[in-house]
Order: sequence, then structure tokens, then C-alpha cells
Amino acid sequence: MLKKNVYIFYPAGYHGNYLKWAIEVSDLDSRGRTPLDPVPKSQSLQYGGAGTSHLNHRIPTHQSIQLHTIWSLLNKPKEPLIYLINSGEGRTSQYEIAHFISTLLYSDPTGVVVSIHDNNDPMVMSYGRINCVTKWPTFIPATMAIKKDFPRTPRLHDTFDFKNCQHDQEFRNWLVKNDFIGTKPIIDPVILKQNFDGLARWYQVRNELQPHEVNTDTYLPGANAVNRVFEISCLDIATQAFPAWLEHFMQTGAPSDNFDCAHVQEFQHTYSQAQPNLRWFEAMQHWNRTGELDAYLTSHSVIQAEVIREIFRLSNVGFASQQQQSDWYIFYSKVRDDAWPKASFDPDDFWILPMHIQQELVEDFGYQPKFTGPPNPVIKTLDWENMSLEDINKIYQQAKT
Repeated sequence: MLKKNVYIFYPAGYHGNYLKWAIEVSDLDSRGRTPLDPVPKSQSLQYGGAGTSHLNHRIPTHQSIQLHTIWSLLNKPKEPLIYLINSGEGRTSQYEIAHFISTLLYSDPTGVVVSIHDNNDPMVMSYGRINCVTKWPTFIPATMAIKKDFPRTPRLHDTFDFKNCQHDQEFRNWLVKNDFIGTKPIIDPVILKQNFDGLARWYQVRNELQPHEVNTDTYLPGANAVNRVFEISCLDIATQAFPAWLEHFMQTGAPSDNFDCAHVQEFQHTYSQAQPNLRWFEAMQHWNRTGELDAYLTSHSVIQAEVIREIFRLSNVGFASQQQQSDWYIFYSKVRDDAWPKASFDPDDFWILPMHIQQELVEDFGYQPKFTGPPNPVIKTLDWENMSLEDINKIYQQAKT
């Protein structure tokens, strides 16, 4: 039976529910109430698009840390559970990851955490975002329901329909310009350890000065990640690499005292075959070799958005947020010599500075440009929002040579 809480920390589209199913179907006491095949045979709003594993019901559901706290306090679960924690919108920072994991393990003496990441690989990040929109379209309206009144939430156009956005060019453009759908990096072990150590030092200070309030009756004096924090990429979960990882996790993390992973080993090929977006990698390899867009790459607004993102990435073109523009302006103004050009709000202006100033900004003041070189001027000035992907690609293929 399950003897520990398992916290799976991941953005929507990263195969977290399949990992939950794999643990539950491998736990021999849970197997009788777990579907042996969790993949729906048809698409629906209730269970999502092609390739989900949502026939294995998620109770509690995949939800934010805030909603996880609400659910836990409201329901007060007494038995070990598998919790699906949404890492949120945009790129999850290392400090958010470390803060969340250290907080969990200081509040749960035996719980284990699985962090699902994207290998810090732009192609895998794209794969996760495509999965989010095509497999779990609920993400957009559910997140907007919470965030719509927040001042920094990017606005969708009034006629946006999450149920019918396959050919929505305005939605495509919104996806390109806004880092809204979640992505998640590999854990930085140094930052994670710093968070663990910080909580331990807090305990030491408070226990020394106020032992009547802070003591081992109600607090853990220390915790660490050894055999309690595990990682896997979302791509590995969808491939034949997953069963071996699962076996190692079940043995080392020990969430169950009675398990057998044989069924997952047998089922893995079926699950992989049910993942339509694994085509992304082959289609992009073909595009990189030939410059040709196959039918898959033009089939959905989110897939088109990811191709455009890749064109911009390869062209050193990005979209600086207001905060990033402000950060660049403040940084440059602070370190600027009187003889240097005046400050601007465009971080790309770094590349038009004289080489000796670029070198000084990097070597003496620690500036880190987002790209490794200046933007391609043809792509930077392209009226891409009013163009088809085919036309954008045609110009890119000419401009890159």
C-alpha cells in the first residue's frame, strides 16, 4: 500500500498524471481501483485531448500550490496520497522550485517529491506547451479565471474560444509574445540546498531563543533531498526510458511497501503510441534539415506558435517584457560612463554598442545577454503577426543564409 505522500511538481502538459497512474497501478493494493488502461478512446472537455491518461481520476486534481493548500486544509486527508502540483505560468524559477520543495519536506517528514522538467531544452519546452493546449485545453480558461484581474496577466482577444482555437491566428500570436504556459527546468542542487539550510538555521535561532515555541514537538529541525527528491523529463515519461526510472523510484523513494512495475513496462509502448505530439521532434528535425513545414507543423495554432518561437530563437529575436525593458534601462544607466551612448529601453541595443563597452558590461558588471549574438534585422522587423507561418518560414529560410 502507499505509505508516503508523493508530490508531483510539474506544468500542465508534462505527463504528470501518467506518472501518478503508474505509481498507483504498480502499488498492488491500489491496483484494484486503478484502470489498467488510463487513456481515453475519444476526446472530450472532461478528459481532454488525444493522449491524456485522465481515465485515472485525479483526486486531488492538478492544481496550484495555493489551491493545494486550500484542498489539504479543507479535506484534512489522513491516508497517504499522490498530489499533483502545478508549477504555474511561464518559466518556473529555481528559487520557486527550491522554496516549494523545501517547504513541503519540512512539513512532511516522510513525503517524496518528483519534479518533472524539460531538460532545459527548447524543443522539449515546446513539446510541453503543445501538450498543454492540445491535450488539456482546460488550462487556459481555468488559469484565466484566477488571473484575469491581475494587472500583469496578458489579455486574450474577446472572441477567443479555447474549444475551437486550432486555426486562431490571434491566439497563435498571443502564445508567441507571452510566456504564459508553464515550463520547468532541471533543479539547481545548490539553490535547493540553500533553502534547506536556511530553514534549518531559522530553527536553530528560534529554538535557542524561544524553545517554548519552536522545538521538535512541532517542527522538524532539519531535512534534505537524499532519496526524497527525484527528477525526470516530461519526454522520458512518454518514451521507453520511463519504466526503468519508475522501478528505481519505487525502490529508492519507497512510496509503497508492496509494488510491481510489470504492468507499466507492458503498457508503456501503448502510451507512447497514443502521444500525437511526439511527432514534434521528427517534424522539427525535418524542418531543420530541409526548411520544409510538414502537415503537423501547420496543423494547430500552438504548434505554429512554437515554430515561430524557434525561428525567433535561431534569429536572436525575443520579446522583452516591460519589466525586462525596465531592468535593462536601470542596469545600463547605473553603470554607464559619461562617454557611452545614452540608455534605451530595448535590451537588443546592447548589440549596437561599441565592442569595448559590450565587453566591459559582461566582464566587469556581469551583464548576461539573452542571446549569443545580435538579432537578425530581417526577422526583427518582420510583420509576422499578419503573416501565415508558410510566409514567415519562406522569409526566414532566405534571411538565415
